[in-house]
Amino acid sequence: SRIAQLRTLLNQLDIPVRQVMFEARIVKASDSFKREAGIRWGTAGNISWGDSPNGIQYGSSMETLGGAPSENLIVDLGTGSGKTGGIAFGLVNNDLLLDLELQLFESEGMGETVSRPTIITSDKSSATVNSGSQIPYQSDTGGGATATAFVNATVGLTVTPQITADDRIILELDVTNNSRGDPTPGGPPAIDIESIQTKVIVSDGETVVLGGLYQTRTDLIQLKTPVLGNLPLVGRLFRNSARTKDKDELLIFITPKIIRESGDRVR
Repeated sequence: SRIAQLRTLLNQLDIPVRQVMFEARIVKASDSFKREAGIRWGTAGNISWGDSPNGIQYGSSMETLGGAPSENLIVDLGTGSGKTGGIAFGLVNNDLLLDLELQLFESEGMGETVSRPTIITSDKSSATVNSGSQIPYQSDTGGGATATAFVNATVGLTVTPQITADDRIILELDVTNNSRGDPTPGGPPAIDIESIQTKVIVSDGETVVLGGLYQTRTDLIQLKTPVLGNLPLVGRLFRNSARTKDKDELLIFITPKIIRESGDRVR
């Protein structure tokens, strides 16, 4: 009857919104980290690049890097391509292996996990993760008074998942890298901005790797001869100051996992 039809219609419409849990790892990597990762991960499985066997590098434009990844690497972020700019991505199909490798690299001093947030969002809803620091500076408030203000130097990641009928996940990724730029006398610190928006399809539990993000660190180093370097007037003859600028590469690992209605994750 009509009541039965309405009940059937309500059952069809009253479907719980599915959810996705994201495990993100933000890793500060050295050059030796990248070299060792290519060797060790290369023995564990095959790389997945969507519909293409080639790596894809994102910079001012999208282009395909020639040739298939060597040695069937699980992760190949284009480090052997000779390109120094742009954001690259790859896929890792073994989350357990990834955790073990990251722990090993960190114990060997080749990398450091600076943040590992876990967030849950609904299907087709966005989730945002930020990691970085606030840079203080003195701001003029008028009348000769000053106040301390801050600008953000952070890596930001916004992820919007869409679950497909076959339980794969379309990830819409929006990545921003705001790093400290050159000093600006009398004003707020300059911020260099790098951003990318892209989409990638992954399996449940597969890890997306984003590379090519850099943070610049400037240090002032002073070397001096003991005692003599502290003498007035002539002490500067025994002192030497140098300003160094180092770049740290950040790798972002994003692992989406579909959550069942009962709360158990689908593998």
